[in-house]
Amino acid sequence: MYAISNNITVRAQNEKNFAKIARAYVKDISSIVDKHTYRRHESALAVASDKKYQNKIARVAKKFSGVKHVILVGIGGSSLGTEAIFDALKDDKSPTLMIVDSLDDDALLKAYEIIKNVTTVNQVAVVVISKSGTTTETIVNAGNILEQLEERFGAKYIKSVVGVTSEKSPLAQILKKKKIQTLSFPVPIGGRYSVFTAVGMLPLALLQIDTKELLKGATDAVVKDNINTHMELALQLALQATSGVRTVNFFAFSKRHRTIGYWYRQLLAESIGKSKNIHNKPFSYGLLPTVSTSADLHSVAQLYLSKYKGVHTRFVSLEESISKQKNLGWLTETILPDMHNKKRAETQHALIEGVLGAYDEQSLPYTHTTLSQNSAYDIGFFMASLMAEVMMLCAVLQVDAFNQPHVELYKNHMREASQS
Repeated sequence: MYAISNNITVRAQNEKNFAKIARAYVKDISSIVDKHTYRRHESALAVASDKKYQNKIARVAKKFSGVKHVILVGIGGSSLGTEAIFDALKDDKSPTLMIVDSLDDDALLKAYEIIKNVTTVNQVAVVVISKSGTTTETIVNAGNILEQLEERFGAKYIKSVVGVTSEKSPLAQILKKKKIQTLSFPVPIGGRYSVFTAVGMLPLALLQIDTKELLKGATDAVVKDNINTHMELALQLALQATSGVRTVNFFAFSKRHRTIGYWYRQLLAESIGKSKNIHNKPFSYGLLPTVSTSADLHSVAQLYLSKYKGVHTRFVSLEESISKQKNLGWLTETILPDMHNKKRAETQHALIEGVLGAYDEQSLPYTHTTLSQNSAYDIGFFMASLMAEVMMLCAVLQVDAFNQPHVELYKNHMREASQS
């Protein structure tokens, strides 16, 4: 699944020390996965193979038959994973997904329009997701949407609503009083690592995504042989971070995978973006995640290929083309006669090889991930791999991968502003 290339000179001492930390951490993760213990944050890598928990999600999902529209009310880790997987795997027959995350009236009005146009309450599912049960944006948006839903369908509206939150959260208590179905997820698992809990698996099941294959891929990603591959990738990135890399550019050759880049952006940024390490000492190896597609080859690529320093690129491509178009058409034959015998898949492959060749020529560091096919299994495997890799990266660089103390800054100021 992976091909690795690293063109940065690193310090040998760091490599030795980092490898020692990484090997010990891999043993920890493997133990957590094998025992399905929910005492540590790393259990996010075990939840995909927890059949008892996943079956509970599946039973709830079965209650929502005939759903044509899913309105997901949640922000950040509560919605990005679902959106990423759905964008990668949806087809023409999939239900629609409307995400209401920020306090943006446009998204809210679109949700209202969906509620207005469905003919029965069973055609729409509203999934409200907040681990704390107090997230301001989620609670405000959910309040507006549930009122609109009740106005449209009366008491029956509760049939189309499900909450995903911590078992004892304020949101859970309110929904239970209203007799609205709720699901919880293991307490140690944080939002950005929660895609394989009910946070992601419930809405994706409602969206008719093959969650069994997703979970199978995620499970296989953390078996012993594969987890060692993630360790090597984490080590490479950690060494590059200490040698001057400050940006990780997630480059999706297929726009289907662009939203996975946005999910990864949060995963990496909130995990590595700390001012202090676990020893309470200043930390200066933060990595800024960015997202690109092949369309950026005619814009941002000029900057990168000019040997702009400090960028590691994560290329993601498909081994097989998903296009049904085999030839390049008469226009290509007329204007680009040298290509008239080429197939579309061959041209796509040549583009990828051309980009990687240019990066090699300019000695620019990159990791190239090739998905064998655009399947639920491959997407599940890939996203679980990224989760494991980020955990290991943070362990090696000795920062807490699971907290986000500075996010509270804007929340505190927001509360103050709303009270004034």
